[in-house]
Amino acid sequence: MKGLHKKFTNEYVEEYVNRPRIELVNYFSKPKLYISTKRKNGKEVATIEKGKRWYVFYYFRNPATGKMGNRPFKIYRKLNSLNSIKERKKVGKMMCDIMYDMLKGGYSPYDEDLKNLTGIKGEDSTKNIMTVRLAFEHGLEHKKGSLKLGSYKGYYNYVTLFLAWCDDMGLDKLDILELEQSHIIDYLNYLRRDPPSGRGLKPTSVANTKRHLGAIMAKLYEDKIVPKNFFPDIKTKKGKPEKNQPFTKAEVKIIRDHCMEHEPVLYDFLRFIFYSFLRNQEIVRIQVKHIDMEKRLVSIPTKADTMSHILMIEPMYQFLLTKKLHKCKKNDLLFTPSGKPGAWNSSEKGRVAYFSKRFLAIKEHFGFDANKTTYSFRHNAAVDLFQSFVASGQSENEAIGNLMNITRHKSEDALRNYLRDIGAVVPEDWSSSYNMNF
Repeated sequence: MKGLHKKFTNEYVEEYVNRPRIELVNYFSKPKLYISTKRKNGKEVATIEKGKRWYVFYYFRNPATGKMGNRPFKIYRKLNSLNSIKERKKVGKMMCDIMYDMLKGGYSPYDEDLKNLTGIKGEDSTKNIMTVRLAFEHGLEHKKGSLKLGSYKGYYNYVTLFLAWCDDMGLDKLDILELEQSHIIDYLNYLRRDPPSGRGLKPTSVANTKRHLGAIMAKLYEDKIVPKNFFPDIKTKKGKPEKNQPFTKAEVKIIRDHCMEHEPVLYDFLRFIFYSFLRNQEIVRIQVKHIDMEKRLVSIPTKADTMSHILMIEPMYQFLLTKKLHKCKKNDLLFTPSGKPGAWNSSEKGRVAYFSKRFLAIKEHFGFDANKTTYSFRHNAAVDLFQSFVASGQSENEAIGNLMNITRHKSEDALRNYLRDIGAVVPEDWSSSYNMNF
């Protein structure tokens, strides 16, 4: 550490620190320490794991163009050889202070006389070009702190697939400033094309790819690494999403009988969908601490970090009684592969995939339509309740009003559209109203 400090404060540095700069405004940004992080227990924490590099960075106005540089100048020195977070933060702060004094004293990273001394490399160094790969990895890493784990994994997958394509096309080592809109269009066209010359993705998947990569490029623009984010200028075809449809009554009976005999854990999961109107990803989040048997409420954590409260109707209550929740730990998940509340070392996405995969095997076994999924049981419940309300003498408006509280739709119009889409609302026979025959 002493050697590092000495290297920065030798006679050459002192010469630059003591040289007055007449104009300081906007010549450079104040040096900052980049602390590499990882996600732990839902929070971003500093890490010194292998491959997680720390550095001091700043921006400097290019004397040739008069413009602030797009890429930061980075100083690594011996920072990543230090074996504790405390040491790295201490030395990093020292490096920031010394670098700031040097900049105020007149130092320019474009001065070749000092560049070899300090080991500083920036946008004018051919040895430190910000390649397409490095830029997107940089954008992903810096965006990580604002994303939940599930969202980050989605971004990671999109970026990984894009960089693999760039590698095949010889673009991964291209200077990020040379990446053009046409390159991205080529990639999106590749995703649309059928195999083997493409991936055969549907328009919705292609649009999602563009949205995620565009968000990374927006971060690079925000960090002044690229002069423009051209993703919003690229038009993608909007695909019509295929909507799930409810099962027939006969199909529901087949599934119920099969699951009761062969898939009891899946049977409980599907019944919970039917009676609670919850989505798969909401159900796999439920922990024992979210269940209040006394008040008969289930409180579901949502994506927005809020809680959605569901009434525990009688079938749900009786089901939960069998789980003996009072003997479980508060953080135990309600649904696990064992059929008992407990720990499950799997991501939310992995837990959803587990139940979806088991149901897919049943669907393929009986040859059910592709647009009928576990989500369809919510539709079956909505159709059944709506028709029951109407059959009991309620008007359509009354039935809609009662159903809104159960399905948690935000408006009557949204619920009406939903019921029409799944075939719950159909007009009566109007043939007697015709005045002519055809």
